[in-house]
Amino acid sequence: MSMTVLMDLTIIVLLVAVIYYASKLNKNLMILRDSKNDMGKQIEAFNDATNRAERALPKLKKLAEDINLDLKTQMEKAQIIRDDLAFMLERADGIIDSVDSRPKSNIKQDKKAKEEKTESKINDETVVKPKTMLGALAMGADDFDGDERSEAEKELLRALRNVK
Repeated sequence: MSMTVLMDLTIIVLLVAVIYYASKLNKNLMILRDSKNDMGKQIEAFNDATNRAERALPKLKKLAEDINLDLKTQMEKAQIIRDDLAFMLERADGIIDSVDSRPKSNIKQDKKAKEEKTESKINDETVVKPKTMLGALAMGADDFDGDERSEAEKELLRALRNVK
């Protein structure tokens, strides 16, 4: 074979390789162009989402401030109620201690004295006397039959003493 034929064959092989790679490059460039269009759409969607988020941010800040103010108000009210409950518990402890520390003979004497006083003031009217400590506390009275405490009253007394 001659040198020219060999050169022609080499050029043909190289041209075939160039055509193959050129077609492959063309295909990749087409994919890149399509991706560019898709990416442009995604960037626009991202831009829109960012703009919506920026517009919503002041509303969220205002809402957070309002909620914070409401929570502060509720916390202040809760603290006032907590203080009131602590005061009531202290008062209840004092009342329970004073009721429990009184000797039963004094209670019975006070009861008889009050009965006589009440009967002399009220002519023929029935006086409702509390039979339990809770009833006496509810009516604002001191006299009750301490021996007739119900189990619930005893448990309440124990619970109030343990709260201290």
